[in-house]
Amino acid sequence: MGESEKSEDCEEMHSKMKTQICNYEPTIHISGSPVVRLRYVCLLWLSVCLLFSFSQEVSGNSTDCLRLLKAAESGSQQSMQDFLDAGCSPNISSSTGLTPLMAASLNGNLAIAKKLVSSGANVDAVNFVGLNAWVYAVVSGNLELVEFLENEGVTPQVNGTKYASALHFAVTDGSHGSVEYLLSKGADVDAKTEGGWTALVYAAALGKPTSAQLLVDAGAKIDITTEEGGVPLVIAARMYHWDVVEILLNAGADPNLAASDEYGWTALMYAASKNHVETARLLVEHGANVDQRNPEGWTALMYAAARGPEVFDFLVKEGADPMVVGYDGFTALMCAARENQPGICETLIGKGADVNALCFESRQYWGPLTLACFGGHENIVRILLQHGADPNIEPPNRNMPILVAAEKCPGCFDLLVKNGARTDVVSSEGKTPLILASESGNSGIVEHLLQEGAEVDAKDDAGRSALFYATKEKQYECMKMLLDAGATE
Repeated sequence: MGESEKSEDCEEMHSKMKTQICNYEPTIHISGSPVVRLRYVCLLWLSVCLLFSFSQEVSGNSTDCLRLLKAAESGSQQSMQDFLDAGCSPNISSSTGLTPLMAASLNGNLAIAKKLVSSGANVDAVNFVGLNAWVYAVVSGNLELVEFLENEGVTPQVNGTKYASALHFAVTDGSHGSVEYLLSKGADVDAKTEGGWTALVYAAALGKPTSAQLLVDAGAKIDITTEEGGVPLVIAARMYHWDVVEILLNAGADPNLAASDEYGWTALMYAASKNHVETARLLVEHGANVDQRNPEGWTALMYAAARGPEVFDFLVKEGADPMVVGYDGFTALMCAARENQPGICETLIGKGADVNALCFESRQYWGPLTLACFGGHENIVRILLQHGADPNIEPPNRNMPILVAAEKCPGCFDLLVKNGARTDVVSSEGKTPLILASESGNSGIVEHLLQEGAEVDAKDDAGRSALFYATKEKQYECMKMLLDAGATE
């Protein structure tokens, strides 16, 4: 592989892994899933640089040479000696530039490293991202090996390459001794990757409290912002690394500094979304604003309302506004209704929450009652109806509770009917409750509607009937009921 090809491959790998590292944003709204879902990549591109496959093609295309590389990695001295005796060069490398000495150094194997060096291994050979065996040895944590390589004339790459510093690698690997060693050698504690990530950002993202403390003690910038808008405190909270959150707060991190990405969450919002009351309390003690909004107008209380009473109760006691409304119209009551939090619903209603409020989400209008029906939460439906929720509320797009219940929740449907919900309504697509129930296979609802005289051959705006949808979805019990009731098309 030529130098230009290696550089192109490295740039492409770095770009892909950088994208993955940053791709763990929260998703929030109507999906039937938890209110917050975090996606993140633990195998950072740094690890890829270090651990890229040992099964790559090697220079010379020699099977024995490939085995020498693997023997050095596995620590088999006898096998390695056999391959060296057979004429294999100690300076062979994989297509990514990985040499036997690098492999041995990464595993902290001093004996293998000494054998390779005595056999002529080049201590300053670099891989395809420009790293030599010294960095691998530092990451391994075997400082005796590091000293040996330095005595053999290796160039200490304290500040790494343009992609990352040795300190980044040490933090990623979790070797505290390596971090201390590099700091003692004068490593730049605030060195950045191309994406603006410092070693402290990696410690926050990966949950490395000891490394985080070492970096903070060495004067690392606490509130640094990456190119993607992340800050260490928010990243640590996003990943639920509460011990790192505490370290950063004690070091003076701004508890109200939100990520400057499109989500704009604060650490308190993440603590609330995970119902982690100890961290929420710690953040508030350090000055976190309980009513701070993200770009959607949501506050920590809204996320807490969806997750559980501990953080919710704490935030209310700390003065958080329970009547806050997001810019999309979402309320804390809607969050609690959607996520089946009956106690929180009762509390919010008792404080004056509007049980008939509407928000606009996923191209639909939703209220607490429709959200509860969508989730199949009969207990929430009962609470809302008892406190004056209108079972016949008609949003602009006709996403009415009875229509949602006909499709999603037979128990909710029964509660709505008993409380006066009309069944002679249609959706914005012209679908009747009978069509929706037949399509979803809710035979009990189909039976009830037929007994109440629902028009069996009513068609939606596409000209399709309940029988059509029941047949399409293979809802055989509903098909039989419809046919027995005289359905013809």
